Amino acid sequence: MLKKITSALFVSLLISFSNQSFSAGPPDHGETKETLEIIKKADDKYRLKDYKGSIELYLSAAKKGSPSAPIRIANLYMRGVGDINKDYRKAKKFYEMAIKNGDLRSFNFLGSMYENGRGVVQNYEKAVEFYEQGANAGNMVSYAILARLYSSGIYYDKDEEKATELYIKTAKAGDSYSQRRLSYRYEHGVGIPKDLVQAYIWASLSVANSKSHHNPDFAIKERDRIAKMLDSKTLIEAQNLALKYQEDMNK
Repeated sequence: MLKKITSALFVSLLISFSNQSFSAGPPDHGETKETLEIIKKADDKYRLKDYKGSIELYLSAAKKGSPSAPIRIANLYMRGVGDINKDYRKAKKFYEMAIKNGDLRSFNFLGSMYENGRGVVQNYEKAVEFYEQGANAGNMVSYAILARLYSSGIYYDKDEEKATELYIKTAKAGDSYSQRRLSYRYEHGVGIPKDLVQAYIWASLSVANSKSHHNPDFAIKERDRIAKMLDSKTLIEAQNLALKYQEDMNK
């Protein structure tokens, strides 16, 4: 059951758009040979700062069913770059188009727009609807967002066990942020029994899977801090388990 929002202040649960790379994600995911060729040409124009030219080509690919091209257009309008002015309404239109073309990440972008009131009337329940749709469609980022919602008690009744369950799901899928959050939960016994070996394992995996915007230096410090809580024999066992977990995730 959703809880009533009593404060206009809301902590953003989605990685900010400024931390998103320009590329919408695996360029060949759901793409045809034709749309990939068009996107490559559009990317070239983008690198040459011909932003309007790049949008024209991305739009051509989008109309041919490309899942990622509409996100590229939407991100340009969200950020505003060169001679392209910020236009949240246009961004919303292309995120919706991306969903129709089969890209699940746009559920999170649309949820963030409603969460923050960009180009739409701010509405937290509508934001949650999009996050839940993304999760139901199998998007791991959506699950991680919902985990934080359950942990914070902002929308749902506070449920740390449910939050941990969702973090386990996304951590096993290889998400570095979720792995770090799961490590914290194992260390402090939040929503799951305290287990320092598991805390080390997930902190180590978070380091292994970190991207530049996930603050890998912080993740390294956390891993090394937890390592000092383990005796040498237990640490070696934890390291071997972490390696096995990583190998299993890579299969």
